[in-house]
Amino acid sequence: MKRKKSPEYKVRGIIVPVDWDENGNVIGVTLQTTNEEEYFIDQNRKGEELVAFIHHKVEVAGTVREGAYGNALINVKRFRLIGANHDEQMP
Repeated sequence: MKRKKSPEYKVRGIIVPVDWDENGNVIGVTLQTTNEEEYFIDQNRKGEELVAFIHHKVEVAGTVREGAYGNALINVKRFRLIGANHDEQMP
């Protein structure tokens, strides 16, 4: 049986920290959109790269699913920085 592929979404917003380790290092982030939606970033390789872009505006492409607590969780396939000083594609 062939598995149905999840649709890919593109979402724009600001990267915001939401989880820290015992040393105060950011280990979890969300994407906050302009219409007050919040997407938790799945901590795959691409998702972990977004920790370096806290408070930056980005466009994220990936698949969205419901997280453990009913929140939207996005598995990042690719992202790009957007804004006045950015228009850079992150493969």
